Amino acid sequence: MLKKSLQRFEDIPNLHQKINAVSDVINNRPSPLRKYDQIYMKAADMVLQAELVQGLIDNKDVIFMGDGDSMAITFAYLSSLGLINKGPKRSVVLDFDERIVRAIQRFAREKCLEEVVEAYLYNVVDPVPLHLSPSFNAFYINPPYGSTNAGQSAIVFIDRCLELCLSECTGCVILPYDGERVWTRTAMYEIQSYAIEVGLVISEMLREIHSYHLDDDPNLLSSTLIFERVCNHLTRFQNSVIPLETLRNFYGREVQEIPHYIRAVTPNGNLEYFEDKEW
Repeated sequence: MLKKSLQRFEDIPNLHQKINAVSDVINNRPSPLRKYDQIYMKAADMVLQAELVQGLIDNKDVIFMGDGDSMAITFAYLSSLGLINKGPKRSVVLDFDERIVRAIQRFAREKCLEEVVEAYLYNVVDPVPLHLSPSFNAFYINPPYGSTNAGQSAIVFIDRCLELCLSECTGCVILPYDGERVWTRTAMYEIQSYAIEVGLVISEMLREIHSYHLDDDPNLLSSTLIFERVCNHLTRFQNSVIPLETLRNFYGREVQEIPHYIRAVTPNGNLEYFEDKEW
C-alpha cells in the first residue's frame, strides 16, 4: 500500500539527506526534449514519490518503461545510502533515448549499483525484447499523457509493461487527473476501460501530488495510481508492432513522425543528440 501516513512533507525522515541524494540523480539527467514529453519531475516530488511507493517495490523485480525522471536509480541510490527500505531487487529501464540510457548506466557504474539497475535502448513501438521474457512482478511508468489522443500513449506503455510482467504483478503509473481539464478525464476513462480489458484494477490513487518543469502548463499536477493484475488476460498489442493509427498524436499534435531512437553523440566532449528515424 502507498505510505499515506505522511501528513506534511517536512515529516519525511532524513529529509535533508534525501533531497541531497536526489540532487545527485537530477544532476546526472540529460536535458529534456519537451516535444517528446520528457517533462521531468521536480526534486521535492521525487523524494515524496520515493517515500510513498517504496513499500510497493521493496525486493521486487521492476520494469521501468521509459525513465526520464530517473526514478530507477533514485530508488536504488536512496536504498544504498540506507535512506529508504530495501528498494527493488532488480530494476530494468527501457528507453528510446540513448542519452537517458547512458546516463543511467553511468550513474549505476559510479555508485556501484550495476547489479541492481540495468538500462537498455528500446522503443515501445517495437515488440518487447525477447531476452526480457515475463519475469517482473512490478512496473513503474510516468508515460506520455496522451492529452490529444485520449490516453492512448499511456495505454501503450502500460501494455508493454504487462507483456514483461508475471501473472501476479503491481504497477505504479503517474498520470494527471484534473476536473478542470477535460482531456485528463477523457484520458483517465479510456485508461481505466483498457485496464479492465487486460485484467487490471486501480487499487489506490493519490491525486495531484507531483509538479513539473512545464513551461506551457506549470500548474498541471500528476497523480500516483497503483494497478494490480487480478486476471492474466492477453494484452492489446501482444507480440506485435504498434499500429500507425494508435501512434497518431503519440507525443501531441505537433510531432507527426516518431523517431526510432534518440541517439547520443559527444562532439568535443559535450553530450548532444540526433533523431534516428531508421526503422
